[in-house]
Amino acid sequence: MSGTLFRKIILSFSLIVFSSQLVKAQLPKLRNVDCNRINTPLNLNLFANITGANQYKFKVTNLELGTTDSVVKPVRSFYLDEIPLVSRYNCNYEVAVCLDDGAGFGAYGDICTPSTIAIITQLRNVDCGKHFSYIYTTVYAAQTTADSWDFQIRKAGNPSFVEDIFGQASRAFNLSMASIAFQQFNQEYEIRVRTTQGSIVQPWGDWCSVFTPAVIAKLRNVDCGRYFSTAVNPFVFPLYANVSFANSWDFQIRNAEDTNYVEDIFGLPTRKFQLYMASNLFQLYNREYQIRVRTDQGGVLQPWGEWCSVYTPMPPIRKPDFPDLVSVSSAGGTIHNPSANPALYILNNVGETITETFYGGNPQTPNILTQGFEQPSRWYVGVKPPIKPSDMPTDDDDYLKDLNSNLDISLYPNPYSDNLMVNLIGDQEVLRLNIIGSNGRIVKEISITQNTQTLQLEDLESGTYIFDFRNQKDEFVKRIKVIKSY
Repeated sequence: MSGTLFRKIILSFSLIVFSSQLVKAQLPKLRNVDCNRINTPLNLNLFANITGANQYKFKVTNLELGTTDSVVKPVRSFYLDEIPLVSRYNCNYEVAVCLDDGAGFGAYGDICTPSTIAIITQLRNVDCGKHFSYIYTTVYAAQTTADSWDFQIRKAGNPSFVEDIFGQASRAFNLSMASIAFQQFNQEYEIRVRTTQGSIVQPWGDWCSVFTPAVIAKLRNVDCGRYFSTAVNPFVFPLYANVSFANSWDFQIRNAEDTNYVEDIFGLPTRKFQLYMASNLFQLYNREYQIRVRTDQGGVLQPWGEWCSVYTPMPPIRKPDFPDLVSVSSAGGTIHNPSANPALYILNNVGETITETFYGGNPQTPNILTQGFEQPSRWYVGVKPPIKPSDMPTDDDDYLKDLNSNLDISLYPNPYSDNLMVNLIGDQEVLRLNIIGSNGRIVKEISITQNTQTLQLEDLESGTYIFDFRNQKDEFVKRIKVIKSY
């Protein structure tokens, strides 16, 4: 073969290869900015990378649907909504382009893979964070159009337990659509939403909190502020909470004159409360007691309601027939049982923990049995009648006054937290101090041997105590109410 012929063959082969590469380089596709575009709106134009053709064909495959369709355009752009068969939110696509430059449509170029925007919705702004006035208040998804709406609900603070409410035909939701676990009062629930658009499930939106109303209970209006009549027994008279439905009812009671001490009466099966359900401290006449209520609703404790006062009456009091004993009491009474053998006389307080029992037949020279101790600010007991009004107690610390004693006792600070100072002024003598708790029992005994003595009492629990001072003959000297603050 001659050199000239060989060169011609090589030249012809090179022209063929070059032409082939040129043809391949001119095959159309989507321009680079559109080729792998994400979050593409359905009405956004996507452009071929070659201009000047007579017409363009865009072949589009929806990978989620597995459906392919095409559109022919006289311009080099199209948008997905022009192809309804494949146009969907939240989908991935394959797009190929071919063009007609006057000799018919040629080959498709490289495939591009754009994806479309998703529709993400949540509860409406007005419903996100809403405090319900009614437990079955309806809330709405912000997205108004969809094939269907899915809701999920969970309790705030417990994200592991999520309940599904799927396939709803409208965007409305209320707690009755969930299980009873999500129909409780005084709770924070979290709700999120997603939609199905053209058979394609969209992503979940953000969680939104909603707050169910609390059930706030108190005594009925007719019982709140009730003054008990002397014609009824105030300690068994029924008082009722104003909430009639609950798993259980809790009550608390306190004395209006000493609100530091509160007694619990929990877990009652009905809404009825009677004073006898509390301790003896709350079964006294001529008292103002304060009562409040809360309920258990489906295992969820509700907040306490307001304190309500009730007032026990002054009982009829007959003057004692004992010249060697004077009693002034707003909570006491006298019982005489002449049929007893020997005759029995009792001066008691109808609820307070002091009782004087007189026996032996003759009230002028009786035998006396003293039990318990008196409550603050309601009793005056002395060995003989007071000579003048100034002999009567005059302040809260002077609960019981021995008319024959020249000894004055003071305690400070009161209330106290750790150490307490006792100060004696007057006739010096050794005293015994009995510290009595609210249950009427002696919790500590201390010998007082100095005019000024520091008491180490930090071990006592917080609360109210009676400090009972007695001399070496075990005769009463003085009682003072003391509060341990913490």
